[in-house]
Amino acid sequence: MNNVKKCLLGCKAFIVRIFSVNKSLGAVSKTILYDSATDEYDLGGNKLINIDEIKGVTDEDLYLQSLGTGKLKFRSEGGDISFISDNDLVGIGTLSPVGNMDVVSGSHTRVIANNYNDDATFPILAARKNAGVDGTPTAVQSGMALGMLDFEGYGATGAQTFKCGIKGYAAENWTDAAMGNKIVFFNTPVGSSTATEKVLVGYDVVVNADGTGDYSDISTAIDALTGGESVYITGDFTETTTFNLDVDNIRIHWDNVTLTLNDARFLQTGDYNYFSGVLEITGTGQSSDRTLFSTTGDWFNNLSCEMIFNPTSTTGGSGNNLYCCTSSGSNCSFRMSLTDWTGITEGTGSIVVIEATNSRSALYINIDTVTINSAATAIGMNLGTTETIITSNMHDITNAGAGSGYGWNGGGGQVGNTHIGIVDGCDVDYNVAGADNNVAALNT
Repeated sequence: MNNVKKCLLGCKAFIVRIFSVNKSLGAVSKTILYDSATDEYDLGGNKLINIDEIKGVTDEDLYLQSLGTGKLKFRSEGGDISFISDNDLVGIGTLSPVGNMDVVSGSHTRVIANNYNDDATFPILAARKNAGVDGTPTAVQSGMALGMLDFEGYGATGAQTFKCGIKGYAAENWTDAAMGNKIVFFNTPVGSSTATEKVLVGYDVVVNADGTGDYSDISTAIDALTGGESVYITGDFTETTTFNLDVDNIRIHWDNVTLTLNDARFLQTGDYNYFSGVLEITGTGQSSDRTLFSTTGDWFNNLSCEMIFNPTSTTGGSGNNLYCCTSSGSNCSFRMSLTDWTGITEGTGSIVVIEATNSRSALYINIDTVTINSAATAIGMNLGTTETIITSNMHDITNAGAGSGYGWNGGGGQVGNTHIGIVDGCDVDYNVAGADNNVAALNT
């Protein structure tokens, strides 16, 4: 039966015919029949077909098909492979697959893609997203999920899906020249059944001073945020108008950014906002109160951001203090540093590196070699906080003017304020006022 197009035909008794099969007998082709009604060649019992090799005719398709609900099974001592024709599911080690491919094992289940070569080739596990329909794909659009690695588990009554995993998204409408994307890690908190995003690799908004991003200036980008975005900022920027990050759940990565604020201030009043990277803030600060950065939002966190303050020389009027940073939100974790200040002048006003009135917060402050000129007090850290832990490294804060240079000035009325760190080499290393202070491990 050479040159007969191969197919498998069936009937209600489940007959499977394989045509044009070479049984390693040279050019001899034979037909093998299994009929479940007559129990001829019982594949499920003791009368298994023993075939060394099955080959089709060159350049012709070989069809294996069972009709109805019958399964086409390839059995070996290592387990079953089941193909279910009515819904295109494949099972390895199971006759009841529940996914497009279901691999079942009573031990560790391992799927291995091996590659053997001395060149740059390697195994690839690919998930490909196409818009459009099969045979007529169209471009992926912004926001579409590209693929997901889902870590699943069995709950009380069934398998639970989409609770822990990694998902890739398109961050823009794709072309052959633009394929922006992001990767999201998500999991479900203890006691909850709702998965939430925890780590984002990739960004919703890109701000680049060279004009290649979504925005070329920080203030416009900040004002356009609505909440929940992930932002990437790179380059050197100058702002002359105060702007406010007043929405919540914003993640900003500062890629070695220098932000010059002349007659302007960076306000942060949103809650649950997170900074990472390196951000240096310089300039004269806001003209009315000489402040560079202020945060009043709760749960602000910049522990992964090296925030460096380096104000330029300014000569404010009487009582016109210079504040690098003020922080008054609750449950904040704040990190900042500065080194080698010189020539900072503030008339008769005070110069304060950080003034913190936070509640239940953690401050990590590094101040080294600061020389300023003020007729009033120069203070590395001015505190009026409650339930706060401060880790500090403050050296050589000196005032060339008539005022003193405090390393750490603890205001009155503090509760549970614990300071751990080093304060030395200052005009006045530290001043602790108020009966409620609790200072531990203060080294000078």
